[in-house]
Amino acid sequence: MRRLGRTIFTGVCLLPVAVSPAFAELSLSGYAKTSAYWFTVSGRTHEAGEFSRLGVRLQVNGDASYNQVRAKFAVDIDYDFGMLSKDVLFINPFEIYVDLYTTLVDLRVGKQFVFWGTTSWLPPTDVLAPWNFAGMGPEIEDYRVSVPAVKLDFYLGDVTVEGICFYSAAGNRYGPGLTAVQVEPEAKALEGALKVMWPVKTVDFSAGVLLIHDKDGLPVFSPEGMGFDYTRRVAAFTTDGVWVSGRWSLRWELLAQVMEQDKWFGRNNPYRVDAAVEAAWMLTENSKLSLQYRFWKNWNEASPAFVFPEHRLVFTGDVRLFSDMLRIRTTVDAGVDKYSLFVMPILEFRPVDAISFSAGTVVFDGDRATVFGAIDAFDTAFVEVKGYF
Repeated sequence: MRRLGRTIFTGVCLLPVAVSPAFAELSLSGYAKTSAYWFTVSGRTHEAGEFSRLGVRLQVNGDASYNQVRAKFAVDIDYDFGMLSKDVLFINPFEIYVDLYTTLVDLRVGKQFVFWGTTSWLPPTDVLAPWNFAGMGPEIEDYRVSVPAVKLDFYLGDVTVEGICFYSAAGNRYGPGLTAVQVEPEAKALEGALKVMWPVKTVDFSAGVLLIHDKDGLPVFSPEGMGFDYTRRVAAFTTDGVWVSGRWSLRWELLAQVMEQDKWFGRNNPYRVDAAVEAAWMLTENSKLSLQYRFWKNWNEASPAFVFPEHRLVFTGDVRLFSDMLRIRTTVDAGVDKYSLFVMPILEFRPVDAISFSAGTVVFDGDRATVFGAIDAFDTAFVEVKGYF
């Protein structure tokens, strides 16, 4: 029955492929880029200075509308030079969906990114679709994983109700040395979430419930090596809010979740709280600085695969200078009570609309028991040249 349900759901999400030829006008855009990523520290699988990625990418975005219906697709075509002992061609259609807009309901069906939360970095409530920490870089499709989903937004006056159901792609990806082995794949069922959003004077509030699977997983050892069991179910309550006054804003989020019994280690119903408070200042219309406090804690968990420090500070900056020719993006996530560090500065120079040059680095560090400490061997630096069309 679960297999039949998955087949039906996948068929519904592939509807965009069938209906897209019916649209009369199609606008295309995208870019072509060449990029080089290399490791800056040595690890079990590589030496410092070795390329982690080296190749070219063509991204094509298509967008078409007809009355109240809109179809969109986005695909990456990557050609990597010898990173796996041979040249590799990889095609990733990371978005393909259809939107239906009405006065009361908006519907989106197809493969799409699923974002929840209001804060700038690793929002506590953004746990529906997986993250790819191993692919951190300037392109969102490299570090977020899109999923087949059906999303509905109901508009009831000032109140908006958002519902989504989807099948996720396994769990969070923490590094090429950590194999994502799915245990008992048939146990994976449809996931869903519901959120209600409403304004109160100058504050926008939301509250929601999630019925999902654990994206971090439990460590499992098998003849194939270390993997992770992502079948543990999770029920969660979420809430967030946004207050804006002039150039200042204050955002907060809370995730409170209870997990299914830990069948590998025998603990009953572990639970977790993840909360954030973020203050942000808009320097200009396109530039922002923010500072965030994070609280993250597990209870009754025998052996979580990855943990964050209980207290963290996060700084994010996105500054554009010289009529947007120069863009500086920075993320720093640092533990307070336990050593944990993530740093990602990206410098982009775009002298004309059609071309840009980028350089940056990604640094993971920390105690081995922390998320960033566990993947500290995968620090990278990169350069890119990109042409737009």
